[in-house]
Amino acid sequence: MDGPVTTYRVVVSREAPWWTAVAYGQGLPAHGAATETRTIADLEEKLRDLIVLRTDADLGQPYEKAVGSFDLNWHYDLPDEAAEALRDYQQSRRDLAEAQDRYASQAERAAAALTTTAHTSVRDAAVLMGISYQRVSQLLSAFRRRRTHA
Repeated sequence: MDGPVTTYRVVVSREAPWWTAVAYGQGLPAHGAATETRTIADLEEKLRDLIVLRTDADLGQPYEKAVGSFDLNWHYDLPDEAAEALRDYQQSRRDLAEAQDRYASQAERAAAALTTTAHTSVRDAAVLMGISYQRVSQLLSAFRRRRTHA
C-alpha cells in the first residue's frame, strides 16, 4: 500500500445486551460513527463496513480492498476492575511470549553446546536436558538453520 494509512480510533463499550463501537477519524462525523453487535467478535467486520460506507472508501477501489485499507486503534471502556485484570493478563501474555522465545533460544544453544563442545551424543544431551532425543535433534536443526541464515 502506498502512502500513509489512515487509523481510526475506536471506543468499545458494553450496553447490555449490545457491544457498541464508536469510530472517530478522517471522513467521519466529529461525534463519530457507531455500530453495535451482540458479540464483540462481530464488531470489527461491522465497523469496517460502516467506515467504508461513511467515507466512500470503496469509490476508488473494490470493496474487499477498501475494508482492509485502514487501521483500527481499539480502546475498551470497561469497569476499572475488569480493565485492570485485562491489562495484567495482556502483560502476562507478552511476558510469556518473551520467556518462550528465550527458552527456545537457550534450548537450541544448550543442545548445540552439549553435542559439539562437550561431545555428547544426542541421546546423552537429551538426558542432561530432560527432553527426548528427538527434541534435541529438532533443536539442533533449528540452531543450524538459524546460524546459516544469520
